[in-house]
Amino acid sequence: YDYAQPFNEGVALVHKDLQSLFINHKGEKLFEVSYPLVNSFEHGLAYVQTASGKIGFINKKGELVIDTAYVFVRGFHEGYAVARKKVSAKDVLESENYGVIDSTGKVIIPFGKYSCINDYKNGSFYVNIIPKGPTTYGSSKVGFIDKNDKLSFSIENSGEQIIDGDMHDGLAIVKFRSVPYKGFINLKGEVLFKNKQYEHVDNFNNNRAFVEEPDHSFSIINTKGDIIAKSICTQVMKTKFKEEELAFKNGKAFIENQDGWGLIDTNGHFVIRPQFYKVHEIGII
Repeated sequence: YDYAQPFNEGVALVHKDLQSLFINHKGEKLFEVSYPLVNSFEHGLAYVQTASGKIGFINKKGELVIDTAYVFVRGFHEGYAVARKKVSAKDVLESENYGVIDSTGKVIIPFGKYSCINDYKNGSFYVNIIPKGPTTYGSSKVGFIDKNDKLSFSIENSGEQIIDGDMHDGLAIVKFRSVPYKGFINLKGEVLFKNKQYEHVDNFNNNRAFVEEPDHSFSIINTKGDIIAKSICTQVMKTKFKEEELAFKNGKAFIENQDGWGLIDTNGHFVIRPQFYKVHEIGII
């Protein structure tokens, strides 16, 4: 072969004499691909793009199962993908024409309603809502919707509160324009346990979050705002999980104190006592 990609989900994309095809572990040809651009399989689907730039997906038989009708598609998360369509209406910008499709190609969140949609995480989508009718320049609303397009809550994007990312364990970080500290907001739009001491907080995972104290040490809190471990460390290692950097992985986190790096559980108890000068992410199991 002139070029080959690694095996993924039992098949590999290879190229020979300007022809793209998929093979199995025995090296047997499964099918050829006529699209000028194709990616490896993920979740049973492979991304393809036509010469005109339209994007769709094929299955492991080479069949087009999601039509090439999109100008942009993000990867699938929990069975859903954010996509963007080309539009002809003069009152709708193509850059704002977002929607969501499922793995069969069914549209579950309509196009043209949101100018931005984040990936599906923890049961919700973070969205930027396109205003209807005359509005003040820069005025818009952001909020969270479920997979049925039901709005949990929304707030003015230019208001006092600023949502800083997606929901994790039912809570998202919220910042405030008039004060430097941060808090958390739930899917009812209620701001919970904002603490004037916390100028930096991490997203929750495993029902735990690290918060930075005024002395720059880090404490662990739970989703009720209770302190689980006070000023337990000076540094926290973030591990990449599903394209996000989070502290806990499989209920464990690497932290550093005056004795070095060690491994703790979600209650702040050391599983491996702090002793190491340096630790790499690959050490977390």
